[in-house]
Amino acid sequence: MKRFAFLSALILFIVLPNIQFAKDKNTPSNYSYDPYYENGHTKKHNYGKYRIRERSEDSPNFSLDAWTGLYTSYLWRNVVKNNDPVNELGFALMASDYTFKINTLTDLTNYGVGVGYGDQSFEFTEIDISLLYENHWNDLLYSIELKHYLFPNKFTPILATGRFSNESTSELNFLFGYNVVASPSLLISYDLDEIGGLYIEIGVSHSISLEMLGYKTRANFSGALSIGSAEFNKYNYGVDSFAPSGLSIIANWEWMMNSFWIVKPEIGVSVPIDADITDAIEANTNVQSSAVTFYFAVKMMVTF
Repeated sequence: MKRFAFLSALILFIVLPNIQFAKDKNTPSNYSYDPYYENGHTKKHNYGKYRIRERSEDSPNFSLDAWTGLYTSYLWRNVVKNNDPVNELGFALMASDYTFKINTLTDLTNYGVGVGYGDQSFEFTEIDISLLYENHWNDLLYSIELKHYLFPNKFTPILATGRFSNESTSELNFLFGYNVVASPSLLISYDLDEIGGLYIEIGVSHSISLEMLGYKTRANFSGALSIGSAEFNKYNYGVDSFAPSGLSIIANWEWMMNSFWIVKPEIGVSVPIDADITDAIEANTNVQSSAVTFYFAVKMMVTF
Protein backbone atom coordinates (compact mmCIF):
# COMPACT_ATOMS: atom_id res chain seq x y z
CA MET A 1 0.00 0.00 0.00
CA LYS A 2 2.83 2.37 0.88
CA ARG A 3 4.61 1.68 -2.43
CA PHE A 4 1.38 2.15 -4.41
CA ALA A 5 0.70 5.50 -2.73
CA PHE A 6 4.24 6.69 -3.43
CA LEU A 7 4.07 5.70 -7.12
CA SER A 8 0.65 7.35 -7.49
CA ALA A 9 2.02 10.57 -6.02
CA LEU A 10 5.02 10.45 -8.36
CA ILE A 11 2.74 10.07 -11.41
CA LEU A 12 0.61 12.99 -10.20
CA PHE A 13 3.76 15.06 -9.67
CA ILE A 14 4.88 14.46 -13.27
CA VAL A 15 1.51 14.79 -15.01
CA LEU A 16 -0.09 17.73 -13.19
CA PRO A 17 2.53 20.38 -14.12
CA ASN A 18 1.99 19.60 -17.81
CA ILE A 19 -1.74 20.33 -17.75
CA GLN A 20 -2.34 23.50 -19.75
CA PHE A 21 -4.75 26.03 -18.26
CA ALA A 22 -7.04 27.90 -20.63
CA LYS A 23 -5.91 31.23 -19.23
CA ASP A 24 -2.47 32.69 -19.90
CA LYS A 25 0.12 32.55 -17.15
CA ASN A 26 0.70 36.27 -16.91
CA THR A 27 3.42 37.69 -14.73
CA PRO A 28 2.06 38.26 -11.19
CA SER A 29 1.74 41.78 -9.86
CA ASN A 30 4.69 43.09 -7.87
CA TYR A 31 3.66 44.51 -4.50
CA SER A 32 7.14 45.14 -3.10
CA TYR A 33 10.71 45.34 -4.29
CA ASP A 34 12.48 41.98 -4.07
CA PRO A 35 16.26 42.05 -3.52
CA TYR A 36 16.62 38.58 -5.03
CA TYR A 37 15.53 39.87 -8.42
CA GLU A 38 19.01 40.95 -9.47
CA ASN A 39 21.18 39.93 -12.44
CA GLY A 40 18.51 37.61 -13.81
CA HIS A 41 18.05 35.75 -10.51
CA THR A 42 14.72 34.12 -9.83
CA LYS A 43 12.31 36.01 -7.60
CA LYS A 44 11.33 34.21 -4.38
CA HIS A 45 7.99 35.12 -2.86
CA ASN A 46 7.36 34.62 0.86
CA TYR A 47 4.14 32.82 1.81
CA GLY A 48 3.91 32.18 5.51
CA LYS A 49 7.14 30.34 6.36
CA TYR A 50 7.54 29.10 2.80
CA ARG A 51 8.66 30.42 -0.56
CA ILE A 52 7.55 29.95 -4.14
CA ARG A 53 9.91 30.81 -6.97
CA GLU A 54 8.83 32.98 -9.88
CA ARG A 55 11.08 32.77 -12.92
CA SER A 56 11.40 35.47 -15.55
CA GLU A 57 12.62 35.34 -19.13
CA ASP A 58 16.07 36.35 -17.86
CA SER A 59 16.24 33.67 -15.17
CA PRO A 60 19.01 31.09 -15.62
CA ASN A 61 17.96 27.58 -16.63
CA PHE A 62 20.08 26.12 -13.85
CA SER A 63 21.07 27.50 -10.47
CA LEU A 64 22.24 26.20 -7.12
CA ASP A 65 21.45 27.44 -3.62
CA ALA A 66 23.33 26.33 -0.51
CA TRP A 67 22.56 27.37 3.07
CA THR A 68 23.37 26.80 6.69
CA GLY A 69 21.61 27.99 9.81
CA LEU A 70 21.91 27.91 13.59
CA TYR A 71 18.67 27.69 15.61
CA THR A 72 18.21 27.82 19.37
CA SER A 73 15.14 25.57 18.94
CA TYR A 74 13.76 23.56 16.03
CA LEU A 75 10.10 23.96 15.01
CA TRP A 76 8.26 21.33 12.98
CA ARG A 77 4.67 21.99 11.94
CA ASN A 78 4.73 25.05 14.24
CA VAL A 79 5.43 22.85 17.29
CA VAL A 80 8.82 22.67 19.03
CA LYS A 81 10.45 19.35 18.18
CA ASN A 82 13.84 20.02 19.74
CA ASN A 83 14.19 22.67 22.44
CA ASP A 84 17.99 22.74 22.22
CA PRO A 85 20.21 24.26 19.49
CA VAL A 86 20.31 22.57 16.09
CA ASN A 87 22.22 23.22 12.88
CA GLU A 88 20.61 23.22 9.45
CA LEU A 89 22.59 22.50 6.29
CA GLY A 90 21.23 22.03 2.79
CA PHE A 91 21.30 22.75 -0.91
CA ALA A 92 18.82 23.08 -3.77
CA LEU A 93 19.46 22.45 -7.47
CA MET A 94 16.99 24.35 -9.67
CA ALA A 95 16.33 23.45 -13.30
CA SER A 96 13.60 25.45 -15.01
CA ASP A 97 10.50 25.19 -12.76
CA TYR A 98 11.78 22.11 -10.92
CA THR A 99 13.87 21.97 -7.75
CA PHE A 100 15.72 19.07 -6.16
CA LYS A 101 16.47 19.82 -2.52
CA ILE A 102 18.25 18.11 0.38
CA ASN A 103 18.05 19.59 3.87
CA THR A 104 19.70 18.18 6.99
CA LEU A 105 19.41 18.79 10.73
CA THR A 106 22.11 18.12 13.32
CA ASP A 107 21.75 18.21 17.10
CA LEU A 108 24.38 20.38 18.78
CA THR A 109 23.88 19.13 22.35
CA ASN A 110 23.34 15.81 24.13
CA TYR A 111 19.80 16.86 25.00
CA GLY A 112 18.50 13.42 24.03
CA VAL A 113 20.30 11.79 26.96
CA GLY A 114 18.08 13.57 29.46
CA VAL A 115 14.91 12.21 27.86
CA GLY A 116 16.14 8.67 27.23
CA TYR A 117 17.06 8.96 23.55
CA GLY A 118 20.82 8.70 23.85
CA ASP A 119 23.53 11.18 22.90
CA GLN A 120 22.67 12.61 19.47
CA SER A 121 25.11 15.52 19.61
CA PHE A 122 26.75 16.41 16.28
CA GLU A 123 24.91 13.63 14.46
CA PHE A 124 22.40 13.94 11.62
CA THR A 125 18.97 13.35 13.13
CA GLU A 126 16.95 14.19 10.02
CA ILE A 127 17.52 14.30 6.26
CA ASP A 128 14.77 15.66 4.02
CA ILE A 129 14.85 14.93 0.28
CA SER A 130 12.42 16.87 -1.91
CA LEU A 131 11.41 17.27 -5.53
CA LEU A 132 9.35 20.41 -6.25
CA TYR A 133 7.52 21.96 -9.14
CA GLU A 134 6.77 25.70 -8.83
CA ASN A 135 4.79 27.97 -11.13
CA HIS A 136 2.03 30.57 -11.20
CA TRP A 137 -1.30 31.28 -12.84
CA ASN A 138 -1.79 35.03 -12.89
CA ASP A 139 -1.43 36.13 -9.23
CA LEU A 140 -1.91 32.61 -7.87
CA LEU A 141 1.45 30.96 -7.21
CA TYR A 142 1.64 27.27 -6.40
CA SER A 143 4.08 24.47 -5.74
CA ILE A 144 3.86 20.68 -5.66
CA GLU A 145 6.38 18.83 -3.52
CA LEU A 146 7.16 15.15 -3.10
CA LYS A 147 9.14 14.88 0.15
CA HIS A 148 10.88 11.96 1.86
CA TYR A 149 12.10 12.10 5.48
CA LEU A 150 15.05 9.99 6.66
CA PHE A 151 16.09 9.55 10.30
CA PRO A 152 19.62 8.08 10.08
CA ASN A 153 20.41 8.21 13.80
CA LYS A 154 19.06 5.02 15.38
CA PHE A 155 18.29 6.96 18.57
CA THR A 156 15.96 9.36 16.77
CA PRO A 157 12.41 9.05 18.12
CA ILE A 158 9.40 9.27 15.83
CA LEU A 159 7.66 11.89 17.94
CA ALA A 160 4.86 10.57 20.14
CA THR A 161 5.37 6.88 19.30
CA GLY A 162 8.87 6.94 20.79
CA ARG A 163 10.22 4.20 18.51
CA PHE A 164 14.00 3.80 18.38
CA SER A 165 14.45 2.72 14.79
CA ASN A 166 15.70 3.92 11.44
CA GLU A 167 12.26 4.80 10.09
CA SER A 168 11.35 6.98 7.15
CA THR A 169 8.19 8.56 5.82
CA SER A 170 7.00 10.35 2.67
CA GLU A 171 4.46 13.07 2.02
CA LEU A 172 2.89 15.00 -0.84
CA ASN A 173 2.62 18.76 -0.31
CA PHE A 174 0.56 21.37 -2.14
CA LEU A 175 1.32 25.03 -1.40
CA PHE A 176 -0.80 27.88 -2.74
CA GLY A 177 -0.04 31.58 -2.32
CA TYR A 178 -1.87 34.63 -3.64
CA ASN A 179 0.24 37.62 -4.59
CA VAL A 180 -1.63 40.39 -2.77
CA VAL A 181 -0.98 42.44 0.34
CA ALA A 182 -0.62 40.10 3.38
CA SER A 183 0.18 37.21 0.99
CA PRO A 184 -2.28 34.54 2.23
CA SER A 185 -1.15 30.94 1.83
CA LEU A 186 -2.51 27.43 2.18
CA LEU A 187 -0.39 24.31 2.66
CA ILE A 188 -2.02 20.88 2.29
CA SER A 189 0.13 17.87 3.17
CA TYR A 190 -0.80 14.19 2.92
CA ASP A 191 1.22 11.29 4.34
CA LEU A 192 1.91 8.60 1.74
CA ASP A 193 2.45 5.74 4.17
CA GLU A 194 0.48 3.90 6.82
CA ILE A 195 -0.18 7.13 8.70
CA GLY A 196 -2.52 8.43 6.01
CA GLY A 197 -2.78 11.72 7.87
CA LEU A 198 -3.76 15.10 6.48
CA TYR A 199 -2.08 18.32 7.60
CA ILE A 200 -3.28 21.84 6.79
CA GLU A 201 -1.45 25.09 7.44
CA ILE A 202 -2.98 28.53 6.95
CA GLY A 203 -0.52 31.41 6.79
CA VAL A 204 -0.13 35.11 6.10
CA SER A 205 3.02 37.15 5.52
CA HIS A 206 4.22 40.61 4.58
CA SER A 207 7.59 41.90 3.40
CA ILE A 208 9.15 45.35 3.52
CA SER A 209 12.16 46.06 1.30
CA LEU A 210 14.59 48.91 1.90
CA GLU A 211 18.26 49.85 1.70
CA MET A 212 20.33 49.96 4.90
CA LEU A 213 24.00 50.94 5.13
CA GLY A 214 24.30 50.56 1.39
CA TYR A 215 22.84 47.01 1.35
CA LYS A 216 19.53 45.82 -0.06
CA THR A 217 17.49 44.29 2.76
CA ARG A 218 14.04 42.80 3.25
CA ALA A 219 12.13 42.39 6.52
CA ASN A 220 9.65 39.50 6.50
CA PHE A 221 6.81 38.94 8.96
CA SER A 222 4.68 35.79 8.95
CA GLY A 223 2.18 33.82 10.99
CA ALA A 224 0.92 30.27 10.49
CA LEU A 225 -1.69 28.03 12.12
CA SER A 226 -1.37 24.23 12.04
CA ILE A 227 -4.38 21.91 11.78
CA GLY A 228 -4.06 18.13 11.77
CA SER A 229 -6.48 15.31 10.99
CA ALA A 230 -7.23 12.69 13.64
CA GLU A 231 -4.74 10.30 11.97
CA PHE A 232 -2.00 12.94 11.84
CA ASN A 233 -2.47 14.04 15.45
CA LYS A 234 -2.68 10.49 16.78
CA TYR A 235 0.58 9.45 15.13
CA ASN A 236 2.53 12.57 16.02
CA TYR A 237 1.03 13.55 19.37
CA GLY A 238 -1.07 10.62 20.56
CA VAL A 239 -4.36 12.56 20.34
CA ASP A 240 -7.07 10.95 18.21
CA SER A 241 -8.96 14.07 17.12
CA PHE A 242 -9.06 16.68 14.36
CA ALA A 243 -7.59 19.76 16.00
CA PRO A 244 -5.20 22.71 15.62
CA SER A 245 -1.79 21.94 17.08
CA GLY A 246 0.29 25.11 17.03
CA LEU A 247 0.67 28.72 15.98
CA SER A 248 3.96 30.29 14.96
CA ILE A 249 4.88 33.94 14.46
CA ILE A 250 8.20 34.65 12.74
CA ALA A 251 10.15 37.77 11.80
CA ASN A 252 13.43 37.81 9.90
CA TRP A 253 15.61 40.37 8.19
CA GLU A 254 17.40 39.43 4.98
CA TRP A 255 20.60 41.28 4.10
CA MET A 256 21.79 40.93 0.51
CA MET A 257 25.54 41.29 1.00
CA ASN A 258 26.07 41.00 -2.77
CA SER A 259 24.30 39.40 -5.73
CA PHE A 260 24.85 35.85 -4.46
CA TRP A 261 25.24 36.02 -0.65
CA ILE A 262 22.42 36.61 1.85
CA VAL A 263 22.54 36.72 5.67
CA LYS A 264 19.27 36.40 7.61
CA PRO A 265 18.81 36.83 11.40
CA GLU A 266 15.45 35.53 12.65
CA ILE A 267 13.26 35.47 15.75
CA GLY A 268 10.14 33.36 16.21
CA VAL A 269 7.68 32.02 18.74
CA SER A 270 5.69 28.77 18.90
CA VAL A 271 2.35 28.85 20.72
CA PRO A 272 0.51 25.59 21.58
CA ILE A 273 -3.19 25.67 20.72
CA ASP A 274 -4.97 22.44 21.68
CA ALA A 275 -4.96 21.51 25.39
CA ASP A 276 -5.15 17.76 24.70
CA ILE A 277 -2.12 17.88 22.41
CA THR A 278 -0.23 19.97 24.96
CA ASP A 279 -1.02 17.44 27.70
CA ALA A 280 0.04 14.56 25.45
CA ILE A 281 3.39 16.20 24.68
CA GLU A 282 4.02 16.72 28.39
CA ALA A 283 3.12 13.09 29.14
CA ASN A 284 5.51 11.78 26.48
CA THR A 285 8.41 13.78 27.97
CA ASN A 286 10.23 13.69 24.64
CA VAL A 287 12.27 16.40 22.98
CA GLN A 288 9.27 18.56 22.20
CA SER A 289 8.21 21.53 24.28
CA SER A 290 4.58 22.07 25.25
CA ALA A 291 5.12 25.66 26.44
CA VAL A 292 5.21 28.95 24.57
CA THR A 293 8.74 28.92 23.15
CA PHE A 294 10.82 31.71 21.61
CA TYR A 295 13.75 30.89 19.36
CA PHE A 296 16.50 32.80 17.62
CA ALA A 297 18.33 31.89 14.43
CA VAL A 298 20.97 33.09 12.00
CA LYS A 299 20.98 31.74 8.45
CA MET A 300 23.33 32.26 5.52
CA MET A 301 22.59 31.38 1.89
CA VAL A 302 24.67 31.56 -1.27
CA THR A 303 23.44 31.29 -4.86
CA PHE A 304 25.54 30.05 -7.76
